[in-house]
This record gives sequence, structure tokens and C-alpha cells, in this order.
Amino acid sequence: MGGRGTRLESPGALPEGPDNLIEELGHRFARGVELLRARMPTPQEIRLLELEPGVPVVRMLHVDYDPGGRALQVADDLYAADRHEFAFEWAEDGTGLDG
Repeated sequence: MGGRGTRLESPGALPEGPDNLIEELGHRFARGVELLRARMPTPQEIRLLELEPGVPVVRMLHVDYDPGGRALQVADDLYAADRHEFAFEWAEDGTGLDG
């Protein structure tokens, strides 16, 4: 049921998305955690993201877990703070409204 030897190891984008492929391999998502941190970019990040002077970046670390608490996927993304908006919506029972 693991991801070794599957298209999950592919460096290219997955047309169906990683979540769908992980579920096709027999795994079930139970919960996720997102950690956001704003900071000033490194010189390399300024060049790669073509940032204007003084624009911060936001790093989002996202981890999805199965019902047993095993990590199914990790995303470590970096965003230009002046080009993105983040919204989180929660239901009264503490679950996300998007599933």
C-alpha cells in the first residue's frame, strides 16, 4: 500500500492530484495540519519569486494523516505574501467545511 514504485515518486505534476492517487493506493485521509510562517525572503528566494524589495514570503507546511496517525503526504510551499490570500473555515464541530 506504500507509494514506492508508484507515480507519487514522479517529479512531474499528477493530473489527478496527489490526494486522489494516495486514496487509489488504499489510504484514507483522516486529518491535516497546516503551519504558516511569514518571514523575509532569502536572496535566492527574491530572485526565484521575482519579489519587489521589502515583500515577505509565507511558508506553508501541510501534513495529512491517516486514521492511525501516520503521515500520508507533506507539502512545503513558499508564497509571495503580496500575491496570495489564505482563508481557513471551520465548522462548529472543529472539522473543515471543505471535507
